[in-house]
Amino acid sequence: MNTKISAVIISKNAERTIGRTLRSLSNFDEVVILDTGSTDNTMKIAQSYHNVKLFQAAFNGFGKSKNDAANLAQNDWIFSIDSDEVITPGLIKSLRQLRFQFLPNT
Repeated sequence: MNTKISAVIISKNAERTIGRTLRSLSNFDEVVILDTGSTDNTMKIAQSYHNVKLFQAAFNGFGKSKNDAANLAQNDWIFSIDSDEVITPGLIKSLRQLRFQFLPNT
């Protein structure tokens, strides 16, 4: 059994930062982006990453929009990150260790 984590992001007009964020998430099998009305190149940049699933919706507040993005994810574990944040290699290592701690009978 392999427990996977989906990264989820809500975005709007994040072309200046989204590439850096997505590069830092390259180890994730699935990155869900819920775009809430970008008029810049955010969606074009996001589409260039193989592990990104891009969706569009109206912005309904941060909490609801983050929950909507999480509901689009395929994996049971969700890592929520903002479109201007970067995950560090140390955090990726810690997440990998946590993932295996939750596996039964391994």
